[in-house]
Amino acid sequence: MSLESITRKILEDARARAAAIDKEAKDAEDSIIGEAREKARSILEQGKSDASAEAARIAAEAKAGAEIEANALLLEARGSATERELQGVLDIARRELVKNRMAAILESSVKQFKRLNSGMPKIAADRRSAALLKGRGYSMEQGSADGFVLSSSDGSLSLDATVDSIVRHEADAARGLVSAELFKGHGPGKRSEGRPRRAKSKVPAKPVRKRGKRGRGR
Repeated sequence: MSLESITRKILEDARARAAAIDKEAKDAEDSIIGEAREKARSILEQGKSDASAEAARIAAEAKAGAEIEANALLLEARGSATERELQGVLDIARRELVKNRMAAILESSVKQFKRLNSGMPKIAADRRSAALLKGRGYSMEQGSADGFVLSSSDGSLSLDATVDSIVRHEADAARGLVSAELFKGHGPGKRSEGRPRRAKSKVPAKPVRKRGKRGRGR
C-alpha cells in the first residue's frame, strides 16, 4: 500500500477535526474584529473632532491585526494537527514496510550499493530481515535495527536501509500529504503551506568515509 493510500485511508475521520480547527480560527478573528468595531464606536461617541478618521484608522488596524493573529492561530493549529495525524500515518507505513516491502528494499539497496562500489556488500540485518538473505551469497552479520545496513569490506561506504531510516526519509513527503488531505477544501492560510511532495521510497546512500581511490572491479 502506498503512502498516499495509507494517508487517505486513515484521515477520513480526522477531517471533521480539521473543520473545527478552521472554525475556531475564524471565530477568533470575528471576535477580535468585533472588539475593534466597539472601540471605534466608543471614540465616535466621545465627540472628538477627528473621531471619524480616528475610528476608521483604529478599525482598519484592528482588522489587519485580527487577520494576522487569526492566520497565525490557524497555521499553528493546522501544524499541530498535521504532526499528530502524521504519526499515525508513519506507524502504519512502518508496519506495511516491515510486512510487505523488505524484499524489495533489499534488492533496491543492493543495486544502489553496487552503483557506488564494485565489491559485494557486507550486510547487517535483524533476525527477521536476515531470513531474506539466505542463499544469496552475501556476507552477513547480526544487526540491532529492523532492516539492513550495507557496508563495503574496507569500511569506505555505508548505506542505511533500516526501517527507521526509510521512515524518516519518507516523513517530509508524508507531512505534505497529510496536511493536503486533512485540510482538503478548507483553503490555505495566507502564508501558503505549499504543495505536497510525492513520497519516494528511495533509500538514501551515505558514504561515511573514503580512503584513496576506489578500484573498478569487473
